[in-house]
This record gives sequence, structure tokens and C-alpha cells, in this order.
Amino acid sequence: MPEFPELEVIKEVLQAYIVGQTIAEVEVRRPLVLRDLTGGGFAAGLTGHSITSVARRGKFLLFKLSGDRSLAINLMLSGRLQLCSPETRRLPYTQVTLRLSGGQELRYADRRNMGKLYLT
Repeated sequence: MPEFPELEVIKEVLQAYIVGQTIAEVEVRRPLVLRDLTGGGFAAGLTGHSITSVARRGKFLLFKLSGDRSLAINLMLSGRLQLCSPETRRLPYTQVTLRLSGGQELRYADRRNMGKLYLT
């Protein structure tokens, strides 16, 4: 389980590389980890929105999006984020992939399926 110092480093790296990019496409491989609090569908609710900021609140990473949306990620015990090119080998337990306008992918992988992604 990532502790506060690790989450701070993750936040800073993501702020440097993904703020200002638009989510071009969302691939969901395991819907079990998703919580859509908007009622409009997780992938549809993210696609086309820009990432305006990344913050940390406790054990959550918060992605503020355009259109008054937010994505909160709780990595729990075994969750991890992978920021990489589309050609990078996908981890076998990758649950969700966000394809960004800059050509990179932000992947959420969780071997135990304990973490959650909340769209608000």
C-alpha cells in the first residue's frame, strides 16, 4: 500500500506530465474497480475532458477535470499507476487505460482488485 510520501511523488510526477491533456479514450477491462457517481457511464463521463489538476487527499489521488468532473483513485494494497507509451507491454492485471491526447496512456493496474476509481 503506498504511503503518503509515495502518493506525493506520484502526484507530482502526474502533475508534471498529464495536466492539460485531454482524455481521448477510456478502455475498461475490469468494471469491478469502477464507481460512477454521475450515472452517465464511466468511460463516457471521462472521454473528452481535460485534466486540469492533480492533488492528494489522504490516500486518494484526485484528478480535477474540465466540465466540473473529478476522478478519485484509491490504490489500496496492490494498485499502481503506469504512465507510458501505448507500445509498452501491458501488465496482465491492468484494469483501466486512459489514452491521453499527448500520445501517452495512464494505466491503472491492481492484482487484487481492491483499489477503486470514483467518477464524480
